[in-house]
Amino acid sequence: MFGAPVVKGHSNDISVPLDTLPKDSISSIAFNRQGVGESQGKLLAAGSWDSTVRLWSVNQAGHGGFGAAGLATAAGCLKEKRPVLCTDFRPTDNAVLFGGLDKTVKAWRPEWGEDARVSVASHTQPVSEVKWLDHHGGLVVR
Repeated sequence: MFGAPVVKGHSNDISVPLDTLPKDSISSIAFNRQGVGESQGKLLAAGSWDSTVRLWSVNQAGHGGFGAAGLATAAGCLKEKRPVLCTDFRPTDNAVLFGGLDKTVKAWRPEWGEDARVSVASHTQPVSEVKWLDHHGGLVVR
C-alpha cells in the first residue's frame, strides 16, 4: 500500500501496515510472537515521545508468520505523563511492559482499562530498556 505507515523488522519476515500512528517519534517497538493461545493473536506495542503506549493487533499472513500481507489494527492506547522509551511483552499474560522518562516500569493490557497500569519496577534514572527474561521469569531494566 503506497503511503501507508509500515513497521519493518530486522529481517524481511516482518512488514506490517499500521492503521494509526503516534503524534511524535516512536522510540521502541516490540512484537509478542508467542501470545497466550492462538485466539489471543499477535500484538505489536510501540512506545513514543508523545507519551503514549500503543498496541496493535496483527493479522498474520502466510504460515503463522508476519508477512507482507499482514495488517495491524489499533488494539489500545495508554497516555502517560512522560515519554515512553522502551517496550517489551510479558508472555505469561500478554501484558506490555514499558518504561521511560518517569523512571518506572509498568505493565498494562487494554482489557485492564486505561487507568489500570501496574508499576512493576523503578530506577534512579530514566528507563531506556526493559526486557522480560522467559527462562528466568524476571525483568531486566536499564
